[in-house]
Amino acid sequence: MYRIHAPNREYDGQVAGVDFHAGDSAPVESVPDYFRRHPYEVEELHEEADGEKTQRRTRRKPA
Repeated sequence: MYRIHAPNREYDGQVAGVDFHAGDSAPVESVPDYFRRHPYEVEELHEEADGEKTQRRTRRKPA
C-alpha cells in the first residue's frame, strides 16, 4: 500500500484518479506513473506482524 503526498500540502481534489485531502491521499494499492513523473512524494506503507501499518518514506522528487 502507498500514500501519496501532493506538492501543495493544502490541495483537496482528485489527480490521476486519486483523491487528496489536505495534500495527502488515502492509502492506494498502486501508484499511477503520473505521480512518479511529477513532484509528488510516494510513501510506502508496511504492515507489521500484528496488523498495524508503519510508514516509511521511499521516494522524494526534487521540487
